[in-house]
Amino acid sequence: MNRWRGCACVLVLCALLGGLLAGCRGEIPAGGQGAGGLRVAALAPGLSAMVREMGLGDRIVARHAFDVWSDAHLPAVGDQSGIDYEALIASAPTHVLLQAGAGGVPERLTVLASARGWRVLAVPMLTLEEVEEADGRVRAFLGVPLAAGGGRLAEAWPREIFRGRVLLLAGVDPPTVLGPGSYHQELLVRLGGVPALGVGEGKAYMTLDAEDIARLAPEGIVLIVPRGRGGVARGVSAGDRLGVLGRLDLPGVRAGRVAVIDDEQGLVPGPGLRVVGREMGEILERWGR
Repeated sequence: MNRWRGCACVLVLCALLGGLLAGCRGEIPAGGQGAGGLRVAALAPGLSAMVREMGLGDRIVARHAFDVWSDAHLPAVGDQSGIDYEALIASAPTHVLLQAGAGGVPERLTVLASARGWRVLAVPMLTLEEVEEADGRVRAFLGVPLAAGGGRLAEAWPREIFRGRVLLLAGVDPPTVLGPGSYHQELLVRLGGVPALGVGEGKAYMTLDAEDIARLAPEGIVLIVPRGRGGVARGVSAGDRLGVLGRLDLPGVRAGRVAVIDDEQGLVPGPGLRVVGREMGEILERWGR
């Protein structure tokens, strides 16, 4: 009996030692951090949304300055100009999530992470495929089980839809086009829609003028303007939201094929694109009747 008790004590000590060593290396034990200890600095609004969707919103300790959807009391530790390292250190994260840029992880962040035992994950989210893959990468990074069905944000629309050329706009003054390579146009194509701009005819995000839009002559226009981010008050018609573009002689305007998607996170690479895809499919179906 004493021998079994001795073995049991050794096993418990080994388990505790293994956990301590894993903590020193910044690793997450199998099964995640459900008992506590996980502190996430999410330096992109879409990444914060993913963490909340995983049920770990209470583990976020720092946010991006543009992130108006997370708890307003959370410190903003970065924006488009860079990371506020003093604020990041003060938030004492265990894990740092950021959207990957062309320069990769900033050198100073790498040095700080090594010195303080932080784990860092830079996630590319420029294309629809990258946004979808980000969900699985973040789950693995935080030790969260993969969700059933994977991270697909849209599928081919199951019913007949409009097959005319559709222009996607993120703004009208000046006209801001969501073009080839943007995850919004990729959503449109996956649903079965036809973009007004084909591959090689422009960039993912472009500012055009009214004459450019007139030359494109779109047969349908979808304006994606999130509420609280320059959107127009409810009750204003979709056509009126186009401003000067609504007064152009465009096939889509003449036919009344103008629609607005005003989901709060409609322009953010993250779970909000699932809502955008569903609403875009419903619009195309309505226009196709």
